[in-house]
Amino acid sequence: MKGRAARGAKVAEEDHRFGKLGPASAVRQPNFAEHAARLGLPISTREKEPPILKPTALAATRPAPPQMRPITDAEIDAGISEKGGFKRTQLAAWGVPWPAPKGWRKQLLRNGVPASCAQSVKPQAVLDVDQPTVRLGPDAIEIFTDGACEPNPGAGGWGFVVFRGAEEIHAACGGDDATTNNRMEMVGALQALRWLDDRQPAVVWTDSEYLRNGCTKWRQSWKKKRWTRGPDKPLLNADLWRQLDDLLDRRLVEIRWTRGHVGTIGNERADELAGQGRRELLEVTR
Repeated sequence: MKGRAARGAKVAEEDHRFGKLGPASAVRQPNFAEHAARLGLPISTREKEPPILKPTALAATRPAPPQMRPITDAEIDAGISEKGGFKRTQLAAWGVPWPAPKGWRKQLLRNGVPASCAQSVKPQAVLDVDQPTVRLGPDAIEIFTDGACEPNPGAGGWGFVVFRGAEEIHAACGGDDATTNNRMEMVGALQALRWLDDRQPAVVWTDSEYLRNGCTKWRQSWKKKRWTRGPDKPLLNADLWRQLDDLLDRRLVEIRWTRGHVGTIGNERADELAGQGRRELLEVTR
């Protein structure tokens, strides 16, 4: 009994000496750092406080935002598919959710696209306008066409203006209360070709990649497929493409593309006419 009591007294004495028991035997949490120091243990084995992350350290742990690059109207237009719209994969590459929200194009132009997205149009000055592919002669006139729609789809307008040299010799505009921007671009060209005499050579300018590519690249393939894109693949705006095809085959014209809204007199005038056609339509239908 004496040996057991002596051992218990020794343990109590050690507990009191190392701070495990207070003077009134009140239990408190052990101070491991003090204990380790008294035992002569290396610092690495002592208890350490967990590091406190400062605000700057927290910010450093967040993923960095993606690098962005600017995008132009021409590059966006180059992404238009044969159906006249944008594929989901193309919008995803630009960082646009599906379905595309209203105003997504303006947001792209303002904020840019991820730098990892490859450019489909090279930023060179020569791409501001198409280069001529045939010589129409010195008596050729120039026609600028344009279309507008707000909202898209919704009420829209079309317009075209004709120049002989620097002189404006003709202009026209109109509208439709239920249409799309692409259809108004096409109607503007259609109305211009209907006005044009079949013996008068002309260069028809448009800022629509959809219209230019449809007239110069896609329509022959569509015609062979009976104005479809293939079996069970209807062609969007097939009624207007048929009319354009008929007129293009009977006119001495060349369809060229120009960048829109960069101060080209003819393009700005056609844009003004398209807006006028839409406004006049809305005034009539009120």
